[in-house]
Parts: sequence; structure tokens; C-alpha cells
Amino acid sequence: MNNRDTTLSPIGELFVKSWHVFKKRMVTLLFLYLISLILFGIAFAVFLGTGYLFAILFPDVRQAIIAGGAFIGCIAGFIAMFWGLGSFISAVSDDTLGFKDALERGSQRIGSFIWLFILLGFIITGGFLLFIVPGIIFTVWFMFSQFILASENEKGMNALLKSKEYVRGFWFDVFLRLFLIWLISLVIGFIPVAGPILSIFFIPFMMVFSFLVYQDLRILKSDIAFRPSGGKKMKWIGTALLGYMILPLVFLIYFGAYIAARLNL
Repeated sequence: MNNRDTTLSPIGELFVKSWHVFKKRMVTLLFLYLISLILFGIAFAVFLGTGYLFAILFPDVRQAIIAGGAFIGCIAGFIAMFWGLGSFISAVSDDTLGFKDALERGSQRIGSFIWLFILLGFIITGGFLLFIVPGIIFTVWFMFSQFILASENEKGMNALLKSKEYVRGFWFDVFLRLFLIWLISLVIGFIPVAGPILSIFFIPFMMVFSFLVYQDLRILKSDIAFRPSGGKKMKWIGTALLGYMILPLVFLIYFGAYIAARLNL
């Protein structure tokens, strides 16, 4: 087996491949990325506007109606946004999908994408609360769960843990590639005036780049037959919960030490 069969594509080669895919799919990917943001705005505006209309009819409970409209609008907006996001990720993962097919695919998996990103956000945030380093490790491990949902139809914790299994043995190589593309994205975002516009174009490119890293891993690891036990799944929920508990605990210890010091004065 030669070296290329046991390593990820070189970074330069990944950029070239990503550019070719992005050029070919640019209109579709940009449309689907932007529509995820637009759908949120439309859904939120509809319900908030409805709240304002009802507030005119019932002025005695005006604030409550507007607040209710905003709350329902946020929920509807996030559901609509995840429809667009799921469609976008599906199109990145399958280059045969056009606008219509991607939106249809996304509509079939709205609930799955919402649940996946809730788990992803909960676990990664918990990792960062465990003094940052675990959060970085978790981010690299679980980065490809979105593509696993789109490409392999693995859901929830199965997708997260399968992503970790793909990354196993390649963590630093994956980190190096992801860190570089995230750093470029950050630099672009800080460019005065043009930064936000350039970021709109760069985010789909960045997703293509990340997908190609996942595709490399999938080829290297073949198709992993992976069915984690309930205990393994709960371990990660417990680890994240520990992160959420540590921050208040540190605060209480610090506050307690401060009070004790003041009482000794």
C-alpha cells in the first residue's frame, strides 16, 4: 500500500479540488446557503407581524401578544432555517442535487438536522466549558456528523460517534486542515466592508472543503459498521453535563473564598 492510500489528501490538493467543485456548484450552493437565512427572516417576520396586528385588536394585552408572536416566530424561523441548512448540507454532500431536489431532501430531514445540531451544540459547548481544550477535540471529532446524516442517513448520537470513529487515528491531520480553513474564514470576515460579502461566498467553499476531508476519511476507513451502545451515547451527554456543572462550581468556590477572606478582615 502506498503512502497516498493511508493519508489524507495534501492541503494544496484539497484546495484545488474544493475550488473545482465550488465553481461547478457555486450558484446552487450559494442559493441554498442564503435561503437558510432568508427562510428564518420570513418565518419570523410573518409571526411577529401577525402578533402586531392582533395587538392592535387587543391593546390591553399588547405586550403579551407581541412577545408571543416573537417567540412563535423564532421557533418557526429556526425550523425553516434548518430546512434550508439541511438542504444546503445535502447539496454539498451530493453533487447531483439541484435546487428542487436539495430542498425536497432537506424537508425530509428537518427534525433529524435539528436534533443533530442540538446534540452537537450541547456536547461541544460542554467541552469548551471543561477549560477549552476538550471543546477543540470534540469539534474535530464530531465535525463530520452533518455529512454522515446527509450521506449515510445516520442520525443523532450515531452520526456524532461515527464521525469520531472516522477521525480516529487522523485527529491532528484533520485538525490541521480544519484549522487552516477556519483561520482563512476568520481573516476574510475581518476585511473591512468587503468581509461580510466575501464570507457569503467563502462559507459554501469551506463546507465543500470540509466535505472532501470527510470523503477522504470515509475512503480510508471504508464503510464503518458502527452501532454504539446506549452507554457510550450517554457517556458523552454526561461529559457535556460535567462541563456545564464546572463553571457554576468554580464560581461558587471563588465566591466562597472571597466571602471567607472578607470575614477574616
